[in-house]
Amino acid sequence: MGSKAGDFNFYSKVNYRTFLYTKILIICLFLFCNIQSQTDRETRAVWVATNFRLDWPPPTYDVSEQKNELVKILDNLENRNYNTIYFQVRFNGTVLFNSSYEPWSHYIAGNIGEEPDYDPLNFAIEEAHKRGLEIHAWFNMVRCYSGNEQNVFDYPAHVLNKHPEWIHKVNVDGEISYWLDPGLPEVREYLANIVCEAVSKYNFDGIQFDFIRYPSREIDDSFAYNLYGENKDKNQWRRENITDIVKQISLRAYELNPDLIIGAAPLGIYKNKPGATGLQSYYEVFQESRLWLREQYIDYLAPQIYWNISDKPRFDLLVKDWLDESFGRNIVIGIASYKKNVKSETHKMIDYTRSQNAAGVAFFRYEFITDADYFDSKSYPAEINWKKKSLPAAPVELVADIKDDTQNKIELTWIIPELTPESKSIEYFSIYDLNNKFDEMSSENLFKVISADRTSLIFNILNPARINYYFAVRSLNRFWYESKNRSNIVEISIPVLKSLSQDIELIDNVFYVDHSTDENIIIITTSRKEEVIITFQTEETAAYRTELLLPGLNIINTDTLHYNSIKVKFSNGMEKHLHL
Repeated sequence: MGSKAGDFNFYSKVNYRTFLYTKILIICLFLFCNIQSQTDRETRAVWVATNFRLDWPPPTYDVSEQKNELVKILDNLENRNYNTIYFQVRFNGTVLFNSSYEPWSHYIAGNIGEEPDYDPLNFAIEEAHKRGLEIHAWFNMVRCYSGNEQNVFDYPAHVLNKHPEWIHKVNVDGEISYWLDPGLPEVREYLANIVCEAVSKYNFDGIQFDFIRYPSREIDDSFAYNLYGENKDKNQWRRENITDIVKQISLRAYELNPDLIIGAAPLGIYKNKPGATGLQSYYEVFQESRLWLREQYIDYLAPQIYWNISDKPRFDLLVKDWLDESFGRNIVIGIASYKKNVKSETHKMIDYTRSQNAAGVAFFRYEFITDADYFDSKSYPAEINWKKKSLPAAPVELVADIKDDTQNKIELTWIIPELTPESKSIEYFSIYDLNNKFDEMSSENLFKVISADRTSLIFNILNPARINYYFAVRSLNRFWYESKNRSNIVEISIPVLKSLSQDIELIDNVFYVDHSTDENIIIITTSRKEEVIITFQTEETAAYRTELLLPGLNIINTDTLHYNSIKVKFSNGMEKHLHL
């Protein structure tokens, strides 16, 4: 339920009392959605690609523009109810963080290796956490160069030029790329050093490995094999090399930060199954990723299941295959948002992952989901049961004040209890917008999540859908577990509606306002929460709509069609007709 923002010049087709209602709409509007129940814990991730500036940064070296564009991305993801970002920090042998091993990307300051005026990874972490978003540093691992950025290729301190003895030039289907040789122990240590250095310096929530594999079977790694193969089966030796990188990083990174979440994004087909055949990660690029789960080197996998349900290899069969071999760890299903035949089935795919109890979904990549609304309400990332930690202390002394009557600007403030182990574990606060004093606190009414460095929130309710609003706050720990108790509940009455309500009985009634050529308004009053059926009748056709009403005033938009009449059927069987 709600209206679009803007100024309206409209008139009433009903009585003067209805005209009073329309005053409400003069205020700039705040979208109030008809929220449906969803999963309380579900990872909703997006890969934000920085290589070749695919999603970010923009083609400018202006710091303000770069920051503003990243903030826009994070705001959009928060508003569309995502909760996790896989932010690409290493690609093509350059990085977006302060590293002693590899040079700064030229995307930030203009030249490879040039230190920028700000730290983009630190900025991304801070801004993500402000919005209650989990952020994982996404590393391209074994592949160290592709594409045609000659300035990168020629840079003297690039790993290609510093260690040519580590490099394999690979031609796969006519595409040239350069890969490190995982068969060399010094290469595996080098990769572990890069990742663990970042873990030691930055406060991201997790790390994710991409291209943690061989390029293909055809690589000529006989030199490394002759030195270190020890007469093992060569394919299994290759798998062990990749696993050794994961294991090294896991042991070192968890020691640096026990709360770190470690994941990887393997190819979508582990081994061929009937109805799901293609490039096999186990046999052809030597990713034994299910061993990583079993040995608890990692917390999750995000397999790139980049196909749809209707065709082969079938998305649903692959999802089930990965979930059947999860070894108690999380499987976040990677979805190819860039493919048209996948995008058209995305809602169905999300439903399927839920039906199979996947940990969530991840979309590749941001550009292709900027306008997509897949989630109607908020959710925390999937549970990590083996990293629960103690529950945080609940906030206390919640207070609500109206700072501006004309804009319905509200400030909530609260207090953290005296310093205890439980209060030290607070990482976020969750703010709930309840329908009444007795409403349950669930994902349906989770309004906002903010980082724990703030104990207040200012916001506007510019298109109020009811007279009285009720808010409560809970604390969250690092792994999104809420405090056992909530704060006290505070009540706020919207001044304009409170004033109007003194003259209005909240009986079942319907009013219609024709206020523009783009859309019209129906105002329905009711004293209870209920579902109504609205019939829009023209001379030739009838259109039907179901709306969930909350107690009070409910403002509903219609389209531009000119109706002869509108009928609203209430749950008690009563009908209200408007003849226009």
